[in-house]
Amino acid sequence: MKPGCGHALFTAECSHMFHFHCISSSIKHGNSLCPVCRAKWSEIPLLSPPAFDVTLGQAQANPIVDFVNQVHRYLPLYRDEEPAAFNDDQPIVLQSETVQIPQTESDRRVELRTYPEFSAIPQSSSHEDFTILIHVKAPHPTSTSVQSSRAPIDLVAVVDVSGSMAGTKLALLKRALGFVIQNLGTSDRLSVIAFSSMARRLFHLRRMSESGRHAALQAVNSLVANGGTNIAEGLKKAAKVFDQRRLKNPVGSIILLSDGQDT
Repeated sequence: MKPGCGHALFTAECSHMFHFHCISSSIKHGNSLCPVCRAKWSEIPLLSPPAFDVTLGQAQANPIVDFVNQVHRYLPLYRDEEPAAFNDDQPIVLQSETVQIPQTESDRRVELRTYPEFSAIPQSSSHEDFTILIHVKAPHPTSTSVQSSRAPIDLVAVVDVSGSMAGTKLALLKRALGFVIQNLGTSDRLSVIAFSSMARRLFHLRRMSESGRHAALQAVNSLVANGGTNIAEGLKKAAKVFDQRRLKNPVGSIILLSDGQDT
């Protein structure tokens, strides 16, 4: 089957792809098995209640429209067209973030702690080896300001939303991404690539400001499990984000979250 050609497409959780107008007829008659491999679909889109036609005074069902609407609810990642180039990254923060700290006499001292292997040794005994753990803490900078503790990063999270991730795994994935989002600073930028049978960039590389975090959490919470496991395509999209970004933070990294092998 040639993809597209003016027809809407549906990719099932078993990774097989169908034209909407073809598969909707099968769904209409209550079939929930894949026509190709006979796998039973656990997340089959249910037809919504038929619309009420005021002019006729009776319900008029459009199975194709209902099917498309239901699948779009299950596949929110593929509603909008993806840009050809990923050069829409949000500008970075050029100035360094500083934190004002008070200066006291103790701030200019080196803190030294020792942890000997033996707290005491009898005078009559001798030891050739005597181990001591030394902990040294440097003084605070003499400047009245100090730069943030680490360099800003550009992070691309590549996450698996294939059918095998349904349930607890997807919930844990969302929780992990939520932890990452909440712990990134305002100078850090994040982009998320979700993949199943295909890969999709959820949002462009953007700073994790308050509004950025809110938008990122919304996108992550909308993820649903469906389709196959195309890890390679997800990593290619992540590489494209890095390759085509206009500006770069000092550190760039990709994190991959998946439970399976590339199919």
